[in-house]
Amino acid sequence: MYGDLEILNNPALESVEGFARLIEVTLNLSVQSNDVLATIAEMPALSTVGLDLTLSDNPKLTAVGGFPALTEVRGGVMVFDNSALTTLPALPALTTVGGDLLLSGLPLLTDINDLSALTSVGGDLRLHGLPGLLNVVGLEALTSVGGAVVLMDNPNLRNMDGLEGLTETSAASCASKTTCASCSSAASTAWSPSAAPWSSSTTSCSPAPRSTR
Repeated sequence: MYGDLEILNNPALESVEGFARLIEVTLNLSVQSNDVLATIAEMPALSTVGLDLTLSDNPKLTAVGGFPALTEVRGGVMVFDNSALTTLPALPALTTVGGDLLLSGLPLLTDINDLSALTSVGGDLRLHGLPGLLNVVGLEALTSVGGAVVLMDNPNLRNMDGLEGLTETSAASCASKTTCASCSSAASTAWSPSAAPWSSSTTSCSPAPRSTR
């Protein structure tokens, strides 16, 4: 498909379906601000999104069938402010996000295992406002973040388990209402062969000064 696929501001729309044969979206794929949208059917053939993949502001959305063939999003992946969503879209083949990866405002989300194939994020990795998240298990394959790693306002986040494979990032912090009981769990094997890259306090955890490039 050349151009954008945008499903926006449809107050009576309850489901999105009919895209089973869609292979590529050359620009943006967006499903946003649909008041009663409950389900998004699987898009089994979709392999590439040319710019951003955005699912946001769908307060009744509970099920996203997923994108099992999607290997690359050249822009960002942003899933935010979907208050009824309990799991992320299935993305078992996604290895590369060219822009930011943002997960925010998902109060019922308890894990991010659907990102298990992800190896590279070109922009920031941002996890905000995820009260059900206990760790970041599911990101074990991630080795490179071109921007910052920011974990904020995740009150039950206990540790950084899942980021052990991360070898490159420009900055990192976990702060504000995040418990962050063990920022050093992504320790020596993650960013430094001899010392944990995190320094912690009662209110925040931020990386000790070191070269990441």
